[in-house]
Amino acid sequence: MYLPAAAAENSTVIVARPPTVKGRGQRVLYVDDDAAIVYPTARILERSGYKVTGCDSPRQGLQTFRDSPDSFDVVVTDLSMPQMSGFDLARELHAVRPSIPILMTSGYVRPEDRDAARAVGIHDVILKPDTVDELSQALAGLFSRWTWAPDETMAPAPRAASTRDEARCSLQRMPAGSTAQSPLASHAR
Repeated sequence: MYLPAAAAENSTVIVARPPTVKGRGQRVLYVDDDAAIVYPTARILERSGYKVTGCDSPRQGLQTFRDSPDSFDVVVTDLSMPQMSGFDLARELHAVRPSIPILMTSGYVRPEDRDAARAVGIHDVILKPDTVDELSQALAGLFSRWTWAPDETMAPAPRAASTRDEARCSLQRMPAGSTAQSPLASHAR
């Protein structure tokens, strides 16, 4: 099965296959300016065991992160986006929470992109995955490098989005008073 059903010109086609690597509830902020990539990818990653907040605007992704920076274990962002590049987004995210791991995706990665990524603290730059399974493997590789304290609990859930915000960013909401395990909570401190 290929997603989206009717790919727009210059958009990437996501191949949906059952991922071989499963998440364990890690909270992912996924930012890409192409909604035709964000929403299907977020849904498939959720089925793979991740809790995903997908934003199709770097500014909305940044605001979502600022509203609740401890509600995410990792950020995955595109490199080339209008309004704000992935490098600029990474700088802003690290200004809020320096310890947040960031993976960057791009359809084309130049050697200087890798150097610039290291300079702003991005953990890895990967070619934009052809399948969500490739992204799941990159996430699993990242999470395998961190220790997970199973008794850690999730920070407060992000604020409820306004109707306008919901069109730009799909927030995961937790019931009031609920807790969830945070694989990277011990690293974030």
